[in-house]
Amino acid sequence: MVITTRTKSEPFRALSVFDRTSSHSEPPVRMGLLYNIFIATFSSIGAFLFGGIIASVITMKRYSARFSDDPSIKGAVVAASLEQWEQDGQTIDMALGCLFALWGAAMQCGASNVATLLIGRIIGGLAIGVLSMTVPLYNTEIAPPKTRGFLVGLTQQMIGIGFIVANWVGYGCQFLESDISWRLPLGLQLVPAGLLLVGVQFLPYSPRWLLEVGRDDEAREVVYKLHGKNNRETAEVEYREMYDSIKADAKTRSRKLSDLWATRPMAKRTFVACGVQVFCQFTGINVINYFGPQMYESLGIEGSKALLIQGIYGAIGPIANIFFITLALDRVGRKKPLMFGAASFVATFSILAAIVANNPPGSPNPNVAAQRAGIGMIFMTSIFFSMSFGPVSWVLASEVFPTNTRALGTSVATCSNWAFNILIGQVSPLGMTEVGWKYYMLFVSLNFVDFIIITLFFPETKGKTLEEMNAVFGDAVDTTRAVDDNKLHEDEKSEEAKGPFKLPISRCRGTGRPGVGMQTSTSNVGLESLPVELLYEIQLFALSESLPATSRHIHEIFRSAPTSFRSEYLLGRVLSRGSVDASSAIFTKALRYPLCAKDVLDSLCRKLPQEKCSGKSTRFELPRRLFRSLAPKSGALKWKEREQPLPFLRYLFDSPIIPLPNVNAHDGYALTKAVHARFLPLIRFLLDHGADPRCRNCLAVFVAIRQKDLALVRLLIERDDSPYEGNMGKRKRRRLEDRVEVNRAMLKVAVKCDARDIVDYLTREKGCIPDMQTLHMMMK
Repeated sequence: MVITTRTKSEPFRALSVFDRTSSHSEPPVRMGLLYNIFIATFSSIGAFLFGGIIASVITMKRYSARFSDDPSIKGAVVAASLEQWEQDGQTIDMALGCLFALWGAAMQCGASNVATLLIGRIIGGLAIGVLSMTVPLYNTEIAPPKTRGFLVGLTQQMIGIGFIVANWVGYGCQFLESDISWRLPLGLQLVPAGLLLVGVQFLPYSPRWLLEVGRDDEAREVVYKLHGKNNRETAEVEYREMYDSIKADAKTRSRKLSDLWATRPMAKRTFVACGVQVFCQFTGINVINYFGPQMYESLGIEGSKALLIQGIYGAIGPIANIFFITLALDRVGRKKPLMFGAASFVATFSILAAIVANNPPGSPNPNVAAQRAGIGMIFMTSIFFSMSFGPVSWVLASEVFPTNTRALGTSVATCSNWAFNILIGQVSPLGMTEVGWKYYMLFVSLNFVDFIIITLFFPETKGKTLEEMNAVFGDAVDTTRAVDDNKLHEDEKSEEAKGPFKLPISRCRGTGRPGVGMQTSTSNVGLESLPVELLYEIQLFALSESLPATSRHIHEIFRSAPTSFRSEYLLGRVLSRGSVDASSAIFTKALRYPLCAKDVLDSLCRKLPQEKCSGKSTRFELPRRLFRSLAPKSGALKWKEREQPLPFLRYLFDSPIIPLPNVNAHDGYALTKAVHARFLPLIRFLLDHGADPRCRNCLAVFVAIRQKDLALVRLLIERDDSPYEGNMGKRKRRRLEDRVEVNRAMLKVAVKCDARDIVDYLTREKGCIPDMQTLHMMMK
């Protein structure tokens, strides 16, 4: 992260030693994207069951003859299909939902009376309840931030495809003259349920759920697989971010409903998640989906023609949806499509109400143009829904909650969706029968109110990781959390992990340091009169990409700052942590902050007493942050100066006023990361300045062996021979003692990696004798 500020003097200069990529940055193209799409598409088969097959069935003559044609019964059947059930986000829940679907579909298909049909619909409703929460939540947790809208939006795509199949099967079956006309459409639910039941056995668990239950190694493997083979570094960064967040939240995992509104940020999350699901029902889309044929009857279109139009209508939405989630959703965000959708529904339902009011059904001279316009408004409603609430409602409701309340929050949001869906299912038949066109004005009013609420209270969550949502909703955020390589070192518990962001504002007063704690009158307050620490507190808030865009204007206020300001602030931070006497401790703590660049370090030395900077006897620790971004480069790519710490290290060793650094700090982390990145100039520099490959049980050597790099292994083990003058005046080379004593463990690793040249080097040149197990592997 590059920190920027602004005053009247000095142009801006980067404050970090070299640029660090954001912990959640991602390459533009992911090799694992196709795998993500496959998983999301297959799991979304569960949404295929939401396809409203009952809409086509309840208008069939054979169905009406057996189960009566009372509107309240129709509403009860629809409502029964929308019962709810809570789940915990595991793929096993999808399998359980499929079993419920199979059971319910079998009962509906074979029903001989209303009671059997209703029980089958209730059981099928349990399946829909499980899958409607499991599928979006699962897709949310496996999706990368930049494509989460598309992947979760596939849920709505499958719902649309389900409606297409349901409408056309219903249209075709209406011409049958037996009970098969309604049994076949209801039995159709067996196909997607059976397919998903088999396929879910091959879907990976959510990595976040695996971390919650302590299966950390499996979680890492899933993350690697989702990222693809060429993005191991990005995958490791994302895994560590998940790990830190989920382990921190594990002790506070929510099981109480009251936790969803216990704090103001949580209440806002719950309001947004439940609100977008409820507003989804207020769009009136399910009135069309469930009772579309009756709406066409109100326009004077009856019989098979109404079912034909309903079938065409069902195909419009998915086409619009796939274009929207592919091309626009992850670009335009969440809020703007919702505002557009609400405004559009006000217009379409207003026009539809006017058409029905002026062209009542049963008219001897039907207005064909009005009928077509009414059909057009219904079709436009489907298109606008597929470009707004359809995909966005599933995405937004499943991404806003933190890890410890995500399952509970998503469950409550989905329950609110189905609760109002039940209400619509119960009221709509009566509303269209009793009040006619006036019923549509209800949706005009509701969507007008929705537009106002969304505009004023809904935040934008586009492009945020699930762990970044805290900043969007106003929770306390530590934006400087360190992400370490788990294979190379343990979690860092240092001042850098806390960062200057965690300093309370109250500590800016009364500290007795220059520029801190000054009291000024409100009539004469300016940037120059603000405490230095407060300026940086505001600056760090402004620079966080996790904050809403409304705070970014503050970033423009602090575009540059004098070096003296930065060094004064840094010195205050170091000294505020308690008594610091040794110069090595001062430099150790100061260098942990990215703003400690060359010019800041020089200014800091000038502010310290002479005795603090004199002498090279004591050594300070090199911070991990200098080496954390090192990663192997492929092909002919070269190291850029701002991507690696070698120039800054040369400055530290060459400066006459700075104590010498300890290159073996943190168990030789610097050398191990350099070997991991195969950065030879840095490896040689560290070895020349005392780096010891024996640190942490010779980890750097083992890393080089696993890379099958004999030259690198030789460089780490052997010292360079130094020339000297012999008796005959000729320059000879003196054999020096090896840096590392070769052992059997190194030989065993080389054999396992099939590094034959390294095996020959260790056995023939270094005389390493293998144990029996290693010898057996060598003879295979």
